[in-house]
Amino acid sequence: MRLSLSSTGPQHSNYGRIEVLEAFASGLARLRQALPIKLLVLYGPYTRGDSNSSDKIDLLVVYDGPARDDACRTVHASLGIPGLDPHVYSQVEYAHARGALDAIVAKGMVLYQEGNAARSRAVSRARMRRLRWIGNGLLAIGVLMVFTMGAYYAYSYYSLSQIESFGQIGEETEPMTDVGPAQAQAEATAADESPALASFLASAPGVAAKPVAPPASTVGDDVPWEGIAYGPLGIFPANRIIIPAIEVDSRIIELGIVFEDGEWQWERPVRAVGHLKGTSDPGQGGNNVMSGHMSSPVRGEGQVFNRLPEIKLDDVIILNTPVRSFAYQVVGKKVVLPSEVSVLKTTGDETLTLITCVPDLIYSHRLIVTAKRVSALH
Repeated sequence: MRLSLSSTGPQHSNYGRIEVLEAFASGLARLRQALPIKLLVLYGPYTRGDSNSSDKIDLLVVYDGPARDDACRTVHASLGIPGLDPHVYSQVEYAHARGALDAIVAKGMVLYQEGNAARSRAVSRARMRRLRWIGNGLLAIGVLMVFTMGAYYAYSYYSLSQIESFGQIGEETEPMTDVGPAQAQAEATAADESPALASFLASAPGVAAKPVAPPASTVGDDVPWEGIAYGPLGIFPANRIIIPAIEVDSRIIELGIVFEDGEWQWERPVRAVGHLKGTSDPGQGGNNVMSGHMSSPVRGEGQVFNRLPEIKLDDVIILNTPVRSFAYQVVGKKVVLPSEVSVLKTTGDETLTLITCVPDLIYSHRLIVTAKRVSALH
């Protein structure tokens, strides 16, 4: 068995381990041009990292084809590394001595192996392609995000610049005194003279539910019943709201106060109009406050007040209770900041206040619609 075919004999090396590896990397292309290299394996002290300047540099070289007498000289000349001790084998010779040489390969450092290098280059190319696809994808996502954010900010700027168009119309009427029988009759007369209300009543028969007498157990001297047709009628929360002009016909639910996101706030109505507990009920006088979503794309809580910005002065709003219905007419509309709580205050006359968030998808302000009671419908 031949373990070395060196014709020049080893010389002492003044290279460290890093310099040896750099020398192999720079000379590999020349060596492959001179010999059809199949395998290069560095072994010995330089592989273990405990080499010094007196150690030789052991290199196992396997090349393709028949044995060549100049193979060892070619390795020396191509690599030019002082102290190099190449052990050079043709592929046929390597096959005969493979049992012993495989142990060297197993303990050594493979610097080059035909096939593996090709596969490595192919893998590198595939990896580069994947990286390019990933990079292009990330770039496209970035561009889309920039475009989306730009469009959102442009929409925000435009919507906020048009914020006054949502409201700022109408004037509040003077507060009324408590409603008595004479005042109720005057309201009914005024309602008959209101073209908008009269038109609504004429075109929407049956909207106002026929009153039903309350259970006998609830009737007593301590209950503020009003003796208006079909027996005594009491104060009940509204359970339905109708706004014909903007095609709203929704149930009404009661909203309480909850602790959420570190602060107290009103509950959100889900696919309904919400009545804020503690504010007035129809027929009671004072301020009856209700809220609803303009849109709710994330939470999916409905958009019952999506068209509320379209409401106009004198438009009719109907509130149904279990025993009768009440008609209101719009007298004002304005936009305020969320911190404006004066819209929740009680009033001297009977007022209906509707609230929703504007502009759509921005929700930085609140649209406030104010309506005054004009009639109780039987």
